[in-house]
Amino acid sequence: EEAEGGAGRQSVEKLGVLLLNLGGPETLDDVQPFLYNLFADPDIIRLPPAVQFLQPVIANFIATSRAPKSREGYESIGGGSPLREKKDEQAQ
Repeated sequence: EEAEGGAGRQSVEKLGVLLLNLGGPETLDDVQPFLYNLFADPDIIRLPPAVQFLQPVIANFIATSRAPKSREGYESIGGGSPLREKKDEQAQ
C-alpha cells in the first residue's frame, strides 16, 4: 500500500503469521480421546490400502497403552496441554 499524498510516498509492508499445531488435550479426561483421534488420522499413521480398515483398532491400541503415561505428563504441567493458551496469546 502507499500512503496518500503524492510526494514522499511511503510503502507500508504487511506481515502475516500463520500459527498451526496438532492441538492437545485441554483436561486429563481428554488425553485418551485426543490420542485416539491423533492416531486414527490416516495422515499421522499411513497404512497400506489393504489394511486401512485396521486404523481404528491400531489407534485404540496406541491410545489405550499410551494414555496413562501421557496423562502423568500432562498432570505434571497443570492438567492439560498449554498449546491452545500459548497459541491464543501469540495470536494477539
